[in-house]
Amino acid sequence: MINRRTLPLIALLAGTTLTASAQVTAERATLGESSAGTPIEIWTVADQSPDELGRAPDLRPAILVIAGIDGSHRVGVEVARRVAEAFGGESGEALAGRTLYVIPSLNPDGAAWLDGHDGHPRMDWGRVPASTDADGDRRADEDGADDLNGDGLITMMRVANPHPSTGLTAEYVAVEDEPRLLRKADRDKGETPVYAILTEGIDNDGDGEINEDGPGGAAGGGVNLDANFPSLWPEHREDAGDYPMVLPESRALAEWIQNHPNVTAVVLYNSNDNLLNTPKTGQYDETGRMPKGLEKADEPEHKHVAEKFKEITGMTGAASKDGAGSLERWTYADLGLWTFETPVWTRPDQVKQEEDQDEQADAPAEEAPAEEAPAEAVEEPVNEYDELIGRGVPEEFARFLTMTPEEQQAQMAEYQNLSAEEQAEKMQQLSELPEDVRARLMALATGGEDPGKAEAADAKAESPKGKGKSAGGDEAETAWLKYSDEHRNGEGFVDWTEVEHPQLGTVEVGGFVPGFRTNPPEGEVEGLASQQVEFLSELLGMLPDLDVGRVEVESLGGGLHRVHLTVTNTGYLPTASAMGVKARRIVPVVAAISVPLDGVIAGNRVQSVESIPGSRGTHTFEWTVRADNASAITVDLRTGHFGNHTATTSNEGGDS
Repeated sequence: MINRRTLPLIALLAGTTLTASAQVTAERATLGESSAGTPIEIWTVADQSPDELGRAPDLRPAILVIAGIDGSHRVGVEVARRVAEAFGGESGEALAGRTLYVIPSLNPDGAAWLDGHDGHPRMDWGRVPASTDADGDRRADEDGADDLNGDGLITMMRVANPHPSTGLTAEYVAVEDEPRLLRKADRDKGETPVYAILTEGIDNDGDGEINEDGPGGAAGGGVNLDANFPSLWPEHREDAGDYPMVLPESRALAEWIQNHPNVTAVVLYNSNDNLLNTPKTGQYDETGRMPKGLEKADEPEHKHVAEKFKEITGMTGAASKDGAGSLERWTYADLGLWTFETPVWTRPDQVKQEEDQDEQADAPAEEAPAEEAPAEAVEEPVNEYDELIGRGVPEEFARFLTMTPEEQQAQMAEYQNLSAEEQAEKMQQLSELPEDVRARLMALATGGEDPGKAEAADAKAESPKGKGKSAGGDEAETAWLKYSDEHRNGEGFVDWTEVEHPQLGTVEVGGFVPGFRTNPPEGEVEGLASQQVEFLSELLGMLPDLDVGRVEVESLGGGLHRVHLTVTNTGYLPTASAMGVKARRIVPVVAAISVPLDGVIAGNRVQSVESIPGSRGTHTFEWTVRADNASAITVDLRTGHFGNHTATTSNEGGDS
């Protein structure tokens, strides 16, 4: 186990190769070019000579680390570079028979724009820069955010009691104990909204709208790289691009991954998380095929990896958001790769202190304030699908009850096209369901509301946690403000100051400093990188790999022989995830016996298995053949992730 307190990070000199020994190196190459023509680097950290099985780096089980998807997520870029450097050093043993690929910055243009010196202020904006006409007036980027108070930052404007002529509507009030923060007014309690909130700026083009077209504005400008991938692509979102993979960055990554089938797992350093917030199971799009979370069969392995991550990092809370069109959705749901995502850093109150971790290891963690959890995570009962399945409800009905209303309507339309016999069968299944489940389904079938959802909503409203929590995530904002005041000398928040606005009159400008809630102080980066090195070392050890035994031959008499070859998965993870099997992208393990086709009496001459379980799970290929010289029989094993092998009767599977 690597000691994250003392792990040194070895500097990689520009234009040179990092060498930890005579063999382990970090080789830098170009993945492709960005929208602006900037080279996108990829580092291959591995023993470049053939391993014990004769495999080159691109034939070994591999992890791909990707950072810099959001140009403003600087901590991910810095940690990714340090990880690549460190793995050439003390963690070289973790790379025995393994390969680590690192893309430190998938969006170099977004990072460069933020670091630019052309006079634009700093803002929470990490997209791929591109001219866009968000308001459809045939002019591009003409009304982005403006720095009204001259502090070099784009923060927020709050407008008290806006006049109707402004087109603004007051929705917010000041938080009682912390007037620097705002929350939505609770009209049910008789609260009168006071403030309208919008991004700092003016109506540059005189069309009556403020900040509707350009970097940092309401529409944002540019393309969000993390919304430009095909899985659940949000077609009508202004940040998603004209079509999936419109960006050269996303296309270059897709081409590289397709050409590297040895990649088994992907780790994303991004402003999102799926390790502390385990994705749900049983959630699908309207086709019922594309998962919005995890396949049920992949949940145990994902949770095991997540527990190891939490043990190493101590993290207990992080932001989770909608994954429509995201890189995480694409690598898991389309490619079937194990995919883990982390923001790398979060507030100190969301991290267990190292000295307390051993004491608290067996105790349930007290969760820190949630970070803007996606709407469906709030509205849907936790593990409702699992609960229904546990009660014996057929998967079809359990999935239907956990769909969105739109998905349920589409499914009902399909039911109406069933034959009379099929409809009768469905009614019979319905009659056998528990009474409360049957009532829910009947209510939905007749156009009513789901009574189960209503009961859950009522229970939530009456719960202590549900009361008093306002929209806008003020609990998390309060925690961030406290962190700024108590640990960062108040540098994370700009106090509200009055500014004369040319269209709105007197407004107040202030709010959180761009990047403050995303990136840590520089002094914390090395420790964060050490944690990620330790986590990746653990994950490398969990990757599937194959132990190919020798060909076993049993004489049956009369020139007939029973031949079998047992292959063992020595890693923790299966050779293919359940999603990989479903997507049919992961190359199966294929075995071909050397006996001619007319000599194979039983069993296909070429056999395959889609996935071999982890933790020393096995699969046996078996044939009955007619052969004069049984000792000469060989079996060729072909894989996408683990190299190719030739197994014989006399050795432990030499390689070809």
